Amino acid sequence: MPADLEVDTMKRPIGPTVPRWQLGALLRQARLAANLDQSDAKDHLGCSMGKITNIETGQVGVVKSVVKDLLDLYGINDPDERERYFELQRLGKSRGWWASHGQLPTTFQDFLGVESAATIIEGFELSIVPGLLQTEDYARAHEQALAPGQSNDWIERQVELRMDRRKHVLEADDRPRLWVILDESILHRLVGGREVMKEQLTYMLDQIETKICEFQIVPFSAGDYAGTLGKLDIYSFDEELHTPIAFVESQAGSLYMEKPEELRRCIDAYTYIRSTALSPEESVKLLKQRAQNL
Repeated sequence: MPADLEVDTMKRPIGPTVPRWQLGALLRQARLAANLDQSDAKDHLGCSMGKITNIETGQVGVVKSVVKDLLDLYGINDPDERERYFELQRLGKSRGWWASHGQLPTTFQDFLGVESAATIIEGFELSIVPGLLQTEDYARAHEQALAPGQSNDWIERQVELRMDRRKHVLEADDRPRLWVILDESILHRLVGGREVMKEQLTYMLDQIETKICEFQIVPFSAGDYAGTLGKLDIYSFDEELHTPIAFVESQAGSLYMEKPEELRRCIDAYTYIRSTALSPEESVKLLKQRAQNL
């Protein structure tokens, strides 16, 4: 594993999620290449079948001795190849920046880990400003709308997490390249009222002007288009760490698309959305116009 993936030399810690996924996938591949099944690994470690499944799906971090025992069983003897596994194991045991916010749902921790490890984030939003670009007041109004029965303390914890997320991802020296495409309806939805919305749009203009993100808008005049199905994000990583991942979200839950055919379909959809959108220059012009009208 190249030195630039070591946690102590990175300005933006990648967190444990993606390394765990990658380690699990590699261990599964090594097991299959050795013509062994999960019961062989279970018997070798003296553990449950569930533990082997959790390791191979990246649901848990594992200690180095377990990885060593599995590599011995699978016949992985090359020192450089073994070191790649050990490096992923070490990264997978690290604590994400979000650990200071207490126990978060596993699915959300996975999402934060993917986002934190990405070198390129290409996102499309149909109805709301993406979390990484939200102001504090916009985030607060959005959380209140999503969970009207929650206490003020709960709402404030969500807002604090959102702002911390923005800081760790977009304010890092090695921040990811961010490309954001929004449906024009987002500019007209008065989340929090006119003043909050004006502040939000002004903040987005600042991020664009300081090159924090590339930006496009799909105008109403585009009519129907590929983005009407909803939110779509595509995350790319250092080649040695993981292949690209697409993320889709709906009321039914969230899905990560990694299989080649699934990923290709998502990339094609994002490409179509980008071609439908206004140019970055025209998008900024529309954004400024909307901000001035508020």
